[in-house]
Amino acid sequence: MSQTRRGTVYWRRWVLAVATLALGGYALARRGELEQFGAAVSNVNWHWLPLAIVSEAFFQCNEASIYWIMYRVIGHRPRLSGVIALTLAASFVNRVVPTAGVSGTAFFSERMARRGVPVAATITVNVARYVLDYGAFLVVLGVGLLYLSAHRELTALEMHMAGTLGALALATAFLGLFLLTRRNTFRRLVAGGIRIGNRIGSRLSGRTLFAEQRVVRATEEVASALAVLARSRSATAVLVVMGFFIHLFDLAGLLVIFLATGYPVHLGVLSAGYGLAYLAGFVSLVPSGLGVFEASMTAVYASLGVPLETALLVTICYRLFSLWLPLLVGYVMLHISFGREDKHEAPI
Repeated sequence: MSQTRRGTVYWRRWVLAVATLALGGYALARRGELEQFGAAVSNVNWHWLPLAIVSEAFFQCNEASIYWIMYRVIGHRPRLSGVIALTLAASFVNRVVPTAGVSGTAFFSERMARRGVPVAATITVNVARYVLDYGAFLVVLGVGLLYLSAHRELTALEMHMAGTLGALALATAFLGLFLLTRRNTFRRLVAGGIRIGNRIGSRLSGRTLFAEQRVVRATEEVASALAVLARSRSATAVLVVMGFFIHLFDLAGLLVIFLATGYPVHLGVLSAGYGLAYLAGFVSLVPSGLGVFEASMTAVYASLGVPLETALLVTICYRLFSLWLPLLVGYVMLHISFGREDKHEAPI
């Protein structure tokens, strides 16, 4: 073993030893709280928890059904079971390759393209789905913030995070509206932006960065598909309702976990902890909000009167059902998707 390698191993062992001692010291210092947490775990009514799994299953099926309905409205006929499988796999990709949804959309588009669905169609349904999701989430967050403001003063950070998400949602909605009402103007803007980018690329690297005609054509296809969605009023009404159910199913699973702990949570408290936790995880840019989400949900619930040990237990159980279980299923679906030979794949 080289001297450098030996030194690296030596320091890793020391760091691990120090971290272990620190963890042990922290556990001793917080022994009372740990005992309370253990008591909270022992009092959980585990018969409630299968309902949390059912709620998560409804959540996933509802999300995939939104994609499926939008595909059918714009003229494609995928199988619902196949869309559910790809939605779970794409969700896994989004969580392990955090790129604000781009990685999952790229995977979803590539797999659907192999089955004859144009990439523009998949981009369209993803854009529309995000508008539905974030629009409904803003309503849930608004309910939570109203409850918080009635029981304690909102912090500057909470108001800033809410404003950031609201601005992003409005920008997305404005972009969609602009695409629908000013298609020619938008196409010219896209073409002009591509030319500027290609000029910069030519000067820096000696080659163009974008295929102008391809990008403009894809933009036009997305705008056309959005226009078809907008004209179908009955489908739009159904999709808006289903957009709210994305979060209602999630809140139902969280409520079930509270019931399992025996704590009678108020719906305002439930919405506040849920909304601010997701908001903090989104603004933090940390993959899946790991650490930030858990800390935020626990802190908000504790600040609203939920015992700390109960708030922590509810948060852990909720993340188990809403993050780690779908992550595991998505991993399996990803392997199934890649494991199929493309020439033998049946259309979904």
